[in-house]
Amino acid sequence: HVQRIKGELAALAPRDIFHIWLHPHNLGQDSALRLQRMAQVVELIAERQARNQLASCTMGDLVH
Repeated sequence: HVQRIKGELAALAPRDIFHIWLHPHNLGQDSALRLQRMAQVVELIAERQARNQLASCTMGDLVH
């Protein structure tokens, strides 16, 4: 999953939106592994944001 998301983030064009969300009930049986994957995804997003390659916003930000 992380590699797929990494590729999708790399393929974003300016003004594209990449929607990511988490529902706690989707963590399943191995929640520690799934939370580790989420941490990796958040790190990827933070790295791209630090390089001004991505802006992170809420759904509310998008409608205002």
